[in-house]
Amino acid sequence: MLFALPGLLRLAEVTPSVSGRRLFATACVAIPFVAWVQFLQFCIVGPDLPYNGEPPSAAGLPHWLLNELAWWWIVCVLLSCLAAFLLNSELSAWR
Repeated sequence: MLFALPGLLRLAEVTPSVSGRRLFATACVAIPFVAWVQFLQFCIVGPDLPYNGEPPSAAGLPHWLLNELAWWWIVCVLLSCLAAFLLNSELSAWR
């Protein structure tokens, strides 16, 4: 996902609407957060409690929730970019 970061940063700069710039900028912040999630999980929950994909204790619950929201935000942004590129491509012009 780090390879998508420069493209998203460029889209955050050139998008004409403020909401579009905010959308892409939020995705640019979410990608490094998701990339560093294991380190942050280690710092918050500690080495004694392994993270098995299930919600952690009350100490790690906000971090787990933020991680899940960040993943879904990134997925939605990238899928919407893909859909926009496909709809504007020449492949969709033959209809």
